[in-house]
Amino acid sequence: MSKTTKKAIPASTVIKALITGFVSYGVLLAFIVIACYLGINRLISKLPQANIEVLEITMPLIWAFVIYFLSHAICRLSTVDLFSKCKTDKNNYPEITNKMNTFFIIFAIVIMLFGIALLMVRFSNTEASINLMSNQYLQVFSKEFTTSLTNKMIEDYNNWKVQAIIATVIIEVAILVSMISLIPFQQKLLEQYNITRKPRNKKEDSEDKE
Repeated sequence: MSKTTKKAIPASTVIKALITGFVSYGVLLAFIVIACYLGINRLISKLPQANIEVLEITMPLIWAFVIYFLSHAICRLSTVDLFSKCKTDKNNYPEITNKMNTFFIIFAIVIMLFGIALLMVRFSNTEASINLMSNQYLQVFSKEFTTSLTNKMIEDYNNWKVQAIIATVIIEVAILVSMISLIPFQQKLLEQYNITRKPRNKKEDSEDKE
């Protein structure tokens, strides 16, 4: 048998391997992205307020492009990793493609719902924090001064809330577009990498027949 011969696997194994690889690489790269995000946020917090307001608009757009290219990189990595060792019959393409399409859509919905839930928790925690600080200020300062401080906190919170909603919408759309774009991209990768890279010669063919 030729050393370049790959192990043939059924469609179900291909689907499981692609999903497992996608999630595994996704988690790994997500940790790297989160670390970069926290580092960038720390740097941004040291900038003048005017620059911060501009970045609050541009950063979600930048992260949208990052999400798009990362999702494609993850998809490529999981596909290359699998088909560097295995292969599958071309008749399995429709089943693999349909199941992966379903996975991408479900994955997008889950991530988007998680993002919305996380945003709602942040809103709830911030509102509770404002109420708590307002009650604490009331024990130290006069009612008029406490009301003024509370109104200022509420105003800042409302401004941040609008920015957070806009940023979330941009990121959510980026996630949805990225996952939908993976549908034809995954099929293209499947056809591209489910082949023997090295050209076969007559000796290898005769060995396979034996």
